[in-house]
Amino acid sequence: MSVYRYLARRPDGNAVSGLLHGASRVAALATLAERRLLVTSLEEDRRPRRQLQAGELANPLAGLASLLGAGLPLDAAMKSAAQMATSEVREALADARMALAQGSSLSRALEATLRMPPTVCAAIRAGEVQGDLAGAIERVARDLQREDDLRREIRSALLYPMFLLTAGGASMALVGGIVLPRFSGLFADSSQSLPVTTRVLLSLGAMLSPRAIVLVAALTVALAVAIRSLQPRWTAAAWRRLPVVGSLRQRWAAVRICRTLGCLLRAGLPAPQALEVAASAAGDPVTADLLLDARREVLQGKRLSNALSRSAVLPERSMSLISYGDEAGRLPDFLDRAARQEDAELVRRLRSLVALIEPIFVVAFGTAVALMALGVLQALYGIRPAAF
Repeated sequence: MSVYRYLARRPDGNAVSGLLHGASRVAALATLAERRLLVTSLEEDRRPRRQLQAGELANPLAGLASLLGAGLPLDAAMKSAAQMATSEVREALADARMALAQGSSLSRALEATLRMPPTVCAAIRAGEVQGDLAGAIERVARDLQREDDLRREIRSALLYPMFLLTAGGASMALVGGIVLPRFSGLFADSSQSLPVTTRVLLSLGAMLSPRAIVLVAALTVALAVAIRSLQPRWTAAAWRRLPVVGSLRQRWAAVRICRTLGCLLRAGLPAPQALEVAASAAGDPVTADLLLDARREVLQGKRLSNALSRSAVLPERSMSLISYGDEAGRLPDFLDRAARQEDAELVRRLRSLVALIEPIFVVAFGTAVALMALGVLQALYGIRPAAF
């Protein structure tokens, strides 16, 4: 379904503008005619919209939920909540307010103006149907804030290892590509044979010429493009089979799935629709296929916990909680518990991995620098007597 930007006039002559969802241009014109608007301009909105991050949406949605809960009208609440958002989100919320003024629902207005995770629009739409819009938005904002906190935890944990890798690699390239070649002329003028370590270092320095560096960079870019051009399912399946990374990706997917299902089920969305939305928000084609398989089993009459267990999309520990919650009739609560459990386990495993990687990087780069210094010093001390 496309998004159209229109300019029109009301029966009283006042000009209006906004965004509208439509299957086609003709369908959009028909919708505007039903609203008794005289269309003066209708163009498909082709502006590229990037996927908004959880942190960009959490604050304005939380503010909107608080204001709606306090009894403010929707238009006034959105106007105030926009002040908490970034400039990009603020402009989109202004367009959404125009759509609301023309009779659109909040979920449709946000879907037309903001590129949000499918979970957000689906939960808000369910809240509109259930008559609990403020509660639905509050739950969505809380889950988005938790997702943003988890992303920050992961970035914080990976920051120092990435710094070590970058600094160590730059130091090695500097010594091997600039410092060692300057000593090679001095060593070449010497009639004495060079130590083995020095000969190896000079060979490595010769390999780190500017042309070689450009070639390696070009090959790296080509490899990255080739990987991205592969079928997403192939790359996702390959990532899942990696010993450590695959386990971390599975935990991350479990957190998103449990939070999405818990939020949507609590908002009143039926299990098949919740699974469909969770599949579209999974970010992993393999995980999405497993969730759609579970959806088909639910449509055949099986319980959600049994369908998820057969698909093996979630870790066993989370499935134990979900099965108990399904039997007790408290599935949304136990999905939230499972999400918090997987969240904590993911952070714990990541920190353990980082604690293992950091000393390995330090020892590896320290050893490399020591070998370089040893090779240069051995050669210098070897040719020094010949200078006298």
